[in-house]
Amino acid sequence: MVKVLNKLQKESVIAKYKEGRTLRELAPEFGVSYKTIGRVLKGSNTSLRKPGRRVKYVTHRVCTGCGKDKPIENFGKDSRFKTGYGAVCRECLNKRAKIKSIKANFGISIEDFRRMEAEQHGVCGICGKKETRKRKGSVARLSVDHHHKKGHIRGLLCTRCNAAIGLFEDDPDLLRKAIRYIEQHEQKR
Repeated sequence: MVKVLNKLQKESVIAKYKEGRTLRELAPEFGVSYKTIGRVLKGSNTSLRKPGRRVKYVTHRVCTGCGKDKPIENFGKDSRFKTGYGAVCRECLNKRAKIKSIKANFGISIEDFRRMEAEQHGVCGICGKKETRKRKGSVARLSVDHHHKKGHIRGLLCTRCNAAIGLFEDDPDLLRKAIRYIEQHEQKR
């Protein structure tokens, strides 16, 4: 007959496992098989370590990107590390991805981007407003505006202005026609 652990014993198993004890160490202490201990831990949504790994349950970690001590929830899971979490926080990973994206898509460094942003005082080069579009919960950066045929960079624009220019296919004549159209209809009112 298989022995069943009571609620208090289950809580004790979980706590001791998080302190770094292994399944095989806990099994004889509670008089059950290590597989039973594993089922208890899985039932409590406790992530299991690889067999034989003895680590303390971590709640914080220092990011190797920014050097800040952050809660473990800010790191992605990575089985290559003893803690089970990566060394770089998600925020730093996102910054690195932005830097690579700007370099790959437009051929400029993040320093060039920041210089352009400072020259424009952090606002759109057309409407003069700050970016309002949100991406993954925070305000997105200004878009790098470039000529699609010639490839040269013109400046930084908000999402709306960048999309508008793109829809007019970078054609100044078409934009002038649109301006004349709007002005004609405004005069009729």
